Formats: sequence, C-alpha cells, structure tokens
Amino acid sequence: MSASAALHKQDFKQHTDPAAPAAPARDTQRVAITKRELDLYVSDGRPTGLLFTAVAKLKGMAPEEVSRRSGVAPALVAAIFSDGAHSDMKIAAIQAVANALGMDLGQLRLAEGAVHIFDLTREVGEPGPSGLGVYARGVALLMRDAFVIRIEPSQAGTARKGRFLEYHAAQHAGARAIFINSRVPVLGRRFNPALIPSARWACGTQEKSRLHLQSQELSTQLHLRDLNRLEFDQFFTGEDKASWADVKEVARGLNVSRSEIIDMIRARSSVANTRKRSRAERRAQLRVVGEQMK
Repeated sequence: MSASAALHKQDFKQHTDPAAPAAPARDTQRVAITKRELDLYVSDGRPTGLLFTAVAKLKGMAPEEVSRRSGVAPALVAAIFSDGAHSDMKIAAIQAVANALGMDLGQLRLAEGAVHIFDLTREVGEPGPSGLGVYARGVALLMRDAFVIRIEPSQAGTARKGRFLEYHAAQHAGARAIFINSRVPVLGRRFNPALIPSARWACGTQEKSRLHLQSQELSTQLHLRDLNRLEFDQFFTGEDKASWADVKEVARGLNVSRSEIIDMIRARSSVANTRKRSRAERRAQLRVVGEQMK
C-alpha cells in the first residue's frame, strides 16, 4: 500500500469507525441545495424527467439502451424522460427504468453495489440556478453527503486521451460513483466538489484527499470506465498488494490451472451466497416467531 493510500485508509476510518479517534477540523463542502433547484429534480415526492435524463446522459445511455435494459417500451421511456414519474404511469415501468439507470427511488439515491460512472464532459446547455450544470447537479443530488477524493492515475496505465481527464470518486454508504471531467476547461466542464450537496473531502481537505494511484491495473480500469465494487473500494482503503501477475506466478509455481482457480472462486461465491440466504431465512423465522408471541 502506498503512503498516500495508507493515509486515505487511516483518515477515512475516522469517518466510519466510531472507535476511531476524533478527526481534526474538516474542510467540508457543506453546500445546501435550494428549493428552486430541488424542484427541477423532484416534484410531489417523485423524480422529474430531468433527473432521469441527467443520469442517462452522463452515463452515456441512449433512450434505446434504457428501453432494452429495462424492458419498457421506447415511447414510455421517452415519456418518463420528458415528464418524470407521475401517478398515472405504471409503477412497474418507472421502477424498471430506474433500475436500468441504477437509481434507488425509495431513497432517491444511486443504487448500492454497482459503480456508477458519470462523464461530465457530456453536459450541454446553460448552467442551472447554482451556476453548475443541471445534469451534473442532478446526479450529484443522488450522491449527497458523500465522501470525495480526487484520483491521479498512474501515467503508465492511462492512455494518451485519459491524460486530459480528471477523476473524482464519491462514496456514501454502499453507493459509489466516479465523476470524469476534462483538465482543460474549453474541452468540457470542470468538476466542482461543491456540486454534491453536503459533500466532504474524505481526508478532511482537498489536498489531503488526493490519491496518487500507483497500480497500473487500477489506472487502466479507471480509464476504461470498467470498475467493480472491490476495485473502487481500494481508492479509499488502499490498493491490493497482489496483482493479477502475482496470481499467475503463484498458480504456475503450484501447478494450478486457470480453470481450477475459476472453480475455487465460484465455489467460494456459492458458499457465501448460501450463508447470506441462511441468515435471511433465520431473520424471517425470528420475525414470524416474534409476531406469534405478541
């Protein structure tokens, strides 16, 4: 683990571990969202078409792709993008479109589990009431109260085009997001941490919350915009000391085939899933017993 990554791990722990010592004063981004802005994205407790559109646009998902992933007819997807969620629309269709976009409508946040990647250079049009892009502000609303870091990828793992981009990671509970923007203002909008309501720098200040990524593998995945949950979490907890090259070397040294490694991974995943189901079933049984005893 690099010294920078270790610093992130130690300081981020102070936000998440009640037993950790108190942290010093924070350089926080305590930025409220005005009612005028909020009305752009939420109406009568339901997300507006602009909020759905913002997520789709900055994720690079065309309405046709949303329709294919959600199983909702293109005309209805277009209506949701235009008018938002209304009481006269089928709840199942709205929920399906939200799931395809990675939105949790119950919490009005980004869904947990996946890594949501937003390209702010896709922002078009005039700034909104806050002076920030209306699309960026919309998706940022879904990551409110997040911890934010700036990532400096390894140059060796970044293609030439990627060297003109900036990367910021935001995390709130199980929701994870990457914001990509141009280093050159004329090529796209710059990332402003203030666009996320009540965001906080993960290590207290902007300078301390800058991660110099040593891993070429992680840098490449970041540039390819293809990160899983565990890879994302390394930005906050420290890079994995082992590389895939190390795994290959150990496997060859022990005469373990690639197929055997895959089988071991699948077996471990199956056991973990069985344990989760067992815990869920036990909790359900306890609830039933508790209700019967009332």
